[in-house]
Amino acid sequence: MQIALPTFRTTSEIIGGLLGAYSLTGDGELLQKAAHLGHLVLDGFVESLPMPLVLINVTGRASRSTRVPLVDIGGLSLDLCYLGDLLGEKRFRDQMSALSEYIRSAVFGNPGVFAEEIELQLETYQPNGVCSLGYRAGPVYEYMIKDSLYVAGRDVRARDTAYTLTQVFFDHYAKQHRIVRVVSWAIREEPDQSVCFALGTVALGGAPSDPLERALFYRNLRLIANTCLSAFLSMEEGDPKMLRPRLAESLFVLWRQTGDTAYRQMGLQMCERIESWKVSGGFTFPGTTVQPVFLLAETFKYLYLLFAPRSVLALDDFVFNTAGHPYPINKAVPADVQESTVVHLGGYTPRRKVRILQAQELFPV
Repeated sequence: MQIALPTFRTTSEIIGGLLGAYSLTGDGELLQKAAHLGHLVLDGFVESLPMPLVLINVTGRASRSTRVPLVDIGGLSLDLCYLGDLLGEKRFRDQMSALSEYIRSAVFGNPGVFAEEIELQLETYQPNGVCSLGYRAGPVYEYMIKDSLYVAGRDVRARDTAYTLTQVFFDHYAKQHRIVRVVSWAIREEPDQSVCFALGTVALGGAPSDPLERALFYRNLRLIANTCLSAFLSMEEGDPKMLRPRLAESLFVLWRQTGDTAYRQMGLQMCERIESWKVSGGFTFPGTTVQPVFLLAETFKYLYLLFAPRSVLALDDFVFNTAGHPYPINKAVPADVQESTVVHLGGYTPRRKVRILQAQELFPV
């Protein structure tokens, strides 16, 4: 009997859960189990490319698909770098560095956004279809920023990626509160609530140092957060997105960074709306009796942290993986983190000023 597990979810949820618990308890057995799975993931990389197979077979050979969401190959770096650092095995970071570099150079669309899916053809991964900042590509942006945070901002290339993402976000997503999607490499604007997680990602990427630019940066994010909240509150019972954690994570990050109590008020409205969807025994996806794993690991965790003291899992000390598991920031300089010049991803050259959003550019979904 063969048992195949999805590489991304195994890494972010199972390995991530074990590592997050280890970071808070120091229980060596948790690290041992994470290491076993981590080595299976690492052994599943394609020899001719710095790419992982999208399924790991825990009982035999690994397998791969020919068309997969970008997140399935690009959402691994933070977890495996942290695991490698704990184990003292440099090959984890080496493999993730090669993978991140390949993604930056090979699968960026135009203008500076990732393809949601990639296709394996003749031993090379090719962008396929739509580009966006949404779920199928979003954790890749998230990890390029969090990789920098994990090493206390010393990875300049990751920091430059954060800057470019900020500009892409304000130039395209902020316009009339619609996420940019690129179909056949042409921009088509469509509403996409899943991109509300990008608020937190952009905030973690860092606000401008200039006081006026910084004020405009946070003003823009708050306006968009209000619109995301309106979209959340207007969801009807049965919407499959109703329990997802991304807005809760963004509110938590923005509260911790700004101290603006408006974000706690938004979180309270989220809590009240979620409570109205409760069924006997808990919360389930429509048409099922299954409570989603991310509800406790992420949605409720971020809502709790939104109202907890700032010293609880402080953002100066921890970075959260894409499944909500906390890793201590590595404040010892890794020998292989290199300085780099500004990277203009996918040929996208960002402007140096934060654009002021006009009221007419934002409207309720």
